[in-house]
Amino acid sequence: MLLLSTSFDKGVAFDFAKDPSDSYILQMTIPAGTGHGAYIAPLSKEYGLESEYLVKDHSEFKVTGFSTLTGNYNQKYHVVEMTMVK
Repeated sequence: MLLLSTSFDKGVAFDFAKDPSDSYILQMTIPAGTGHGAYIAPLSKEYGLESEYLVKDHSEFKVTGFSTLTGNYNQKYHVVEMTMVK
């Protein structure tokens, strides 16, 4: 079983996306009743501040949008907006 580690905290996502050239952020919407995963922050003593949510393998998403943000020091972030469908 493979899991996708995500975070409810945008700051955590941007910290993980520190590539010197281009970085990608997946902005996920998980409608009620479609979520297959677990919010594990309360269980994680070492990484609890990451607000981590694990998404179950074989989850399916539909891409709904795409944008580019420029952060500090002209860092580019490509944001892929997606919604879980299964």
